Amino acid sequence: MKTHLFKALRVLLRVESRNVQIDLFDDVKSRVFVIRVAYEIFEILRTTPLSTLMVVGYGLKSAFYASLPKRSASIVATAMYINEQKTIEALGDWIGSGKIEIARVGLNLNGGLRQFNLRKLLQIIRIAGYLKRRYHFMPVCRALSTLFYYLNFRKSLAGCGARVVCLASANSPDSLGMRFAAHALGVPTVFVPHAAVPCRSDGPTLDFSLAVLSGAASLNAFAEAGKVSGRVIFAGIAGHSSPLRLAKLKNEIRTFGIFLTGLTDRQRLANFIGKLLHRYEGAKIVIRPHPLEVVNFPMDEITERFRSVVISRGVPLAEDIQRCDFVFIGNSSVVLETLKGGTPAALLQGIDAVPHDYYRFIENGVVPEIDDISGFDPEKICAFYEVGWIDRFRKYDYSYLRDQNEIIAEVRKEFTELVALPRNQEI
Repeated sequence: MKTHLFKALRVLLRVESRNVQIDLFDDVKSRVFVIRVAYEIFEILRTTPLSTLMVVGYGLKSAFYASLPKRSASIVATAMYINEQKTIEALGDWIGSGKIEIARVGLNLNGGLRQFNLRKLLQIIRIAGYLKRRYHFMPVCRALSTLFYYLNFRKSLAGCGARVVCLASANSPDSLGMRFAAHALGVPTVFVPHAAVPCRSDGPTLDFSLAVLSGAASLNAFAEAGKVSGRVIFAGIAGHSSPLRLAKLKNEIRTFGIFLTGLTDRQRLANFIGKLLHRYEGAKIVIRPHPLEVVNFPMDEITERFRSVVISRGVPLAEDIQRCDFVFIGNSSVVLETLKGGTPAALLQGIDAVPHDYYRFIENGVVPEIDDISGFDPEKICAFYEVGWIDRFRKYDYSYLRDQNEIIAEVRKEFTELVALPRNQEI
C-alpha cells in the first residue's frame, strides 16, 4: 500500500472520529433498524475475524459503485450528493472549459473485479483488522470505503487520462479516495467546497493544487486544522447575491422558515413552532430538513399538530429562501446561502446537538442568535444587519454584491493555467 493511501485514511479517521460525527451516527442508528442491527452484530463479533470481514465487505462496495469514463476525459470529478453535484456544475459554468465528467454512480462489477488479487485483499484485511481494534465502527467503515475508492479511482484516473480532478468535499470517502489517487498519479486537484468548513483543529487539511474558497473565513478554518498548501483564491458562494430584505421584518412577517441540520431536537422544535404560531397567528412555516435524508426524523407528528407547517422536500434551496420572510436555522452552513439570497436569519440556539457556533458565525458577527421566540426582537435584528454587516459577511462570501464577472474571470484564468501544465507537474 502506498503513502498516499495512508494519508487519505489519516484525514478520514481524524475527521470522522470527532464527537459530533459519532453522535450523528448514534442518532441515525437509533432510528434506522438495518444500521442498528449491523452495529450490534459488529460489536458482538468485534474480537473475531468475522468483524474484520464485515467492515471489508462494507468498504468493498466502493470498488464497484463509482466509475469514470473509459474514454479520454481531461476534467473529472466525484460528487455523490446533490449539493456537491451543484457545486461542481457551478464550477463548470465558471471555467467554461466544457463538461466536467462526474464519476458515474452505479454497479460496475467488471471494473471492480479487475483491480484485486489475493495479495492485495490480504493487505486490506490486515489494515481493516488494525483499524477495528482502535476506532469506532462508523469511522472504520468509512475508512474502508475510502481505501476502496482510492484503489478504484487510481486505476480509472490513469485509464481516462485525466488532466485535472475537481472535488467539492475535503473529507468524504469518495473525495478523499479520488484526491489522493490524483496525488499518487501527479494529477492536479481543484477544490471548491460545497459548504462552510467548521473551525476545528481536527478538521480536514487543505492540500490541493488550487482551492477556490468562499472567503477568508474558510481559509482560516483550514489553517486552524493544519498546513495550507497550493494556490488559494476567493470566489464566494455560487449563486445570485441579493440585498437583505428587511422591510417585512420591520413590518409584517407572513412566512417563516426553519432550516434544519442533523441531530435536531424534535421536542424543542415542536415547542418552538407552537410558541412562534402563538405569537404570529396566521403565519406559515416552511421546514426544510437536511438534504441527507438518513439524518432526518419523521415529520408526521409536526404536520399533524400544526396545520400551517409545510415540509419542503425536493424544492431547490433558492426557492425556499425566496418564499420565506425570515429563517431560523440550526448549526448549519445553510446560513450563508440564506443570507446571500437576501433573507434575514437567526441561529436558533439548542435546536440541535451540534456544538454551539460550529462555524463561528456568531463569533464573527455573521448572524444573530436567539434561544427562544421570546428573544426574537425584529428591531434589534434589523440593527444587527444594518451596521457593518456586509463587510463581516464577505469574510464568508467574498462575492457578495460584487461584480461576479471579474471573479469568474480569475477562476477561469487559474483553472486554464492548471490544465495547461504538463502531466505530473503541479503549482
